[in-house]
Amino acid sequence: MSIQLEIIDNEPHFQIHASLDGIYAGYAYFELKGADMFLSDICVREHEVVPSRKWWQLPKLSQPRKLREQGIGTAMISKVIEEAQIRQCERIYGYITIDSIRDNPHLDRWYEKRGFLVQPSDGNTWLNTEIMVEYPCAFT
Repeated sequence: MSIQLEIIDNEPHFQIHASLDGIYAGYAYFELKGADMFLSDICVREHEVVPSRKWWQLPKLSQPRKLREQGIGTAMISKVIEEAQIRQCERIYGYITIDSIRDNPHLDRWYEKRGFLVQPSDGNTWLNTEIMVEYPCAFT
């Protein structure tokens, strides 16, 4: 199993595209905002995308490969932290939406295990957020 990360640097905007053994697996979007790094989105696909078949083709007998819980998200968030360190950011922050919590109820604990502080959001209801995550950088 091999995780590959490709970073696209259009400073102040950045993207990470992740693949697992050559299969596209997820992405992260983040940007510089002053002395901070804002993590706007991070996503790991549930399963590999199986190409649709023609009506005359037999269906594949194998199941799509599971992509979550393979270390892909951890690899991407580690890369975001590394990029923040290179740029001497004061912190990394982002928000977890209510929909994300509904889809993945343990997401707050996932961030905590990776060193993020998890706290109630400041009331940005227009973003449909419930939780803010923050990684206080000691790089400066």
